[in-house]
Amino acid sequence: MLGSGISIKAGMPSTDDITDKIILELEKPEYRSPNLAVSQFLTTLEYCHIKYINTIPNYEDLYYLAYQIGTTCDNKEFENPAIAHFCDELRGTVEFQSIQMKAEAVENLIKSTVLDMLALEKVTDVNYLQQLLPKELISYSPLIFSLNHDIVIEKYFEERDIPFTDGFIVPVDNSINISTAARNSNLWSSETFDQIDIIKLYKIHGSVNWFRFEGDDGRDAFCKNIPMNSSRSRNSYIRQILCGSYNKFYGYHFGLFLELWTRFYLEIMKTERLIIAGYGFMDRAINNVLIKWLFKDNTKLLIINVEQPEITQKKIANSSSIWFNKWEKWIDNRKIEYITSPVEKLTKTSILDFINSA
Repeated sequence: MLGSGISIKAGMPSTDDITDKIILELEKPEYRSPNLAVSQFLTTLEYCHIKYINTIPNYEDLYYLAYQIGTTCDNKEFENPAIAHFCDELRGTVEFQSIQMKAEAVENLIKSTVLDMLALEKVTDVNYLQQLLPKELISYSPLIFSLNHDIVIEKYFEERDIPFTDGFIVPVDNSINISTAARNSNLWSSETFDQIDIIKLYKIHGSVNWFRFEGDDGRDAFCKNIPMNSSRSRNSYIRQILCGSYNKFYGYHFGLFLELWTRFYLEIMKTERLIIAGYGFMDRAINNVLIKWLFKDNTKLLIINVEQPEITQKKIANSSSIWFNKWEKWIDNRKIEYITSPVEKLTKTSILDFINSA
């Protein structure tokens, strides 16, 4: 299971980098006038988060707060009286509709910034991943659960001609009801995960090059990369990434994310050895699955993180009291092992010894 920490060496931004970039974007002239209100609204959200949560928010926190306001104000997705009351506090003399529009503008700004900073052409050298994914491990055809939107792992595999599936295929059956123009692009087909002896890459939070569009039969379809000869407007292709924090609980239940989440749960429950690298343990839905998995017999977890175990433990304490209460016992029993190291300084021996441990 891979988090954003493993991609930084490849030139990808950290969570703090993305948050800082968003703040800088709002200082540009085009946001000062006539969209000064968007900047002021984001500042208000930041203040509210600090006031009520007592922590400085990152872009995921701000997206979650804006998402709640945007989806509550129009009553299309949620009916939340608590948030409605919060909106009343924000409203002041501003019309309710304006608050919704500002919230959606903040969401769009955050998403567009994330997509821009994680673009394909910005990925640099990925050779360091051979320490985490040595050829001896590749021979096991491991399952890889990525929480990242970037394409660092895909580039690593493609440069080495390592076969893998991420759920997309090039369609050959003309009976499939999709846009003709999309036939030159990879299309979502979760059955590709049923193959054996191939690496399976589950990108649970989506990817910078995944899109949703309307198929010929009116149903949602999903493609990887917009086809160059598409007759459709590029705006008709909707990016497929999950941003935010706790709103991901909701996002996991729609579109291709529901299929990914279901397969993730079923696959991990059949697994006995799990390596986690670069993950900050901030996704409570993921953490709940990990806790249930750890309670199973014969399961062992290896955490690779540049942070000291005590810092990780504090983050886990905020996520789940069950996990926090069991942490030290699982460490003592070696059900959880911990390596404090950057990915590029790992030794393949430490990885392979864990995989083969009793």
